[in-house]
Amino acid sequence: MNISSKYQSFQSFQFLKKSILTSAIMDVDELKDEFRQRFNCSAKYIVRCPGRVNLIGEHIDYSGYGVLPMAISASTYILASLHDTNEIVFQNINTAFRCYTITGTIPTGAGLSSSSSLVCAAALVTLALHTGRDFDIINKTEFAELCAEVERYVGVEGGGMDQAIEILANEGSAMLIDFNPLRFAPVTLPENALFAVIHSGEALNKAATSQYNERVVECRLAAQIIAKVCELESWKEIRTLGEVAQRLQKTAQEMIVVVEEVLSDHVYTKDNALSLLGISNENFNQTILSANTQHMETFKLAQRAKHVYMEADRVRLFHEACKSGNVEEMGKLMTESHNSCKELFECSCNKLDEVVENCLRNGALGARLTGAGWGGCAVALFDIKQSDLEVLFWSGPASGKPQTKTRKKEINNKVKSISEIKEKNFLNW
Repeated sequence: MNISSKYQSFQSFQFLKKSILTSAIMDVDELKDEFRQRFNCSAKYIVRCPGRVNLIGEHIDYSGYGVLPMAISASTYILASLHDTNEIVFQNINTAFRCYTITGTIPTGAGLSSSSSLVCAAALVTLALHTGRDFDIINKTEFAELCAEVERYVGVEGGGMDQAIEILANEGSAMLIDFNPLRFAPVTLPENALFAVIHSGEALNKAATSQYNERVVECRLAAQIIAKVCELESWKEIRTLGEVAQRLQKTAQEMIVVVEEVLSDHVYTKDNALSLLGISNENFNQTILSANTQHMETFKLAQRAKHVYMEADRVRLFHEACKSGNVEEMGKLMTESHNSCKELFECSCNKLDEVVENCLRNGALGARLTGAGWGGCAVALFDIKQSDLEVLFWSGPASGKPQTKTRKKEINNKVKSISEIKEKNFLNW
């Protein structure tokens, strides 16, 4: 599909974007007034799209495996109206981002999906402006898949988790999301489970760096080598580790054994990969590498594949623990997930590790990075019934400086100042 051509015929319209990082919920009347002052007309539509926090299932959606995120109240707000000139006019309220066209209440580079929230909100307001309608003319699942495709078009080879949860979120629940085809089911979290989202102070722009897509490439290469060694038919067409497991008719847990039999823990060179696959350098660059990963010469395949299959199994176990109300098991799985992200997938960083360690020392049942990693936020699980619960909260994405210890009775307010996890999240106007 040629996505760029689909959007070239759109009429001109005006945007106003609100960005106040200290508040997750915006005053809509204030936004309307601001829009009227800036453009001398009233906004026709207001769109709000939430961010998300992924509870477990990191870096596996693009390998075809299910994830378990939930939407948060920190959101992207867009006010828009049509006008007669042949221009698109963007205005940003937050002067700290005056070099950018638009931003949001979701901290950028925090692993809370500010970019996907923006894509989904922009797509929805565009739909409204040009049809006067919303999800009565397009299925939400189809809309989520379209938004995921748009984001891949701009260079991030994501799997579709962010767009799915931001569009399909239900009030008061997380969501188990599976792919190929996109499927989803609400997950009720235990009443005593409190999730705190804590910024490490380190930001990452995954669209401007190559780490994220490098991991996609390593998973793709691992999938093709396993497929060829296992003599799967049409192995060159296989793109994901999930598809390998499906073709071999094995569970994620069983695939860990396959990885240990087929792949070595040593670092593979490009020459190793070319020899194993029996393809040319040119073909490798075109079919395995992406635009911003052409520089790659070495690959850690066993490590990445083990993480994917182990993490996929942790999602299954986490879902079961949610259903049984076993918050201790949920916390254990979250910490195991972080350790795997740190050691096998190598997508953590020192500041994220420090946040996780501080949470565990101060009463958390479990903690892990959330989002792409290499910076951004961690999510920690606490049992609100514990009487001696204490936790360190970080002041924000700019400084990452820890505040004083906060006791149990103050925790709810502190958490809500960062993200109100269980509030209703929506896309509407």
